[in-house]
Amino acid sequence: MRLLFVVITFLLLTVSGWAKPSFEQIVEALKLGNDRKALESSQALEKAGESSFGLFYNQGLAWRNLGDLPQARASFEQALLLRPHDLSTRRRLREVETKLGPKVLALDVRGTPWWSQSQAEVLLLLPGVALLGLGLRSRWKKRALPPLPTALLWIGGLGLVALFAATAPPVQRAVVIDKSAPLLPAASPEKPGEAIPGGVLVEVLEQRDHYLKVSLADGKTGWLRLAQLRRLAVASSL
Repeated sequence: MRLLFVVITFLLLTVSGWAKPSFEQIVEALKLGNDRKALESSQALEKAGESSFGLFYNQGLAWRNLGDLPQARASFEQALLLRPHDLSTRRRLREVETKLGPKVLALDVRGTPWWSQSQAEVLLLLPGVALLGLGLRSRWKKRALPPLPTALLWIGGLGLVALFAATAPPVQRAVVIDKSAPLLPAASPEKPGEAIPGGVLVEVLEQRDHYLKVSLADGKTGWLRLAQLRRLAVASSL
């Protein structure tokens, strides 16, 4: 009886292992032109807690091939949060943005920069470390700090701070995935609102029940239904 139980358990675990999609299955499905299968496998992995650059990049390819450009944009944006330097993803994203049209880009909030948060922190730390080194060297030699290198390091550090601040996207963002989503004046379906085209990148301000308050690049704010948006993970970049 115990042996039978062990055999049944082993078979169940084996079958469940076979049933679980893998990243390799997504890539293979894309190669074979089975975009729907690739998408279903990627969504199953995402639902299971998987989160990787390759997962979202290939998911974006599947959405693009299926003609759903807003979803494709959301997947590529999510991939860039994990690998902001990837030129292939930025090229694919640019293609999708071009097809979405100028109206979408005019409403977009700021996109993903070319560096991650850790990289930005290291760059900001370098001028301070250099200044500290100059200070220790000058104290050891009992000399005043050299004015030109000190001024250049201060200017460089402040310039980096200004650059990161100017290009930092909102921490909470989302992509409109409906073809047309009404921007409501309140968290209620009873009041009509301006139609926002699918694919627009918005800033998320707050959530109330099944609605999100969002902001657009032109300063307009309003409420969208949660089902009309695909939220991006908290940005790991400035």
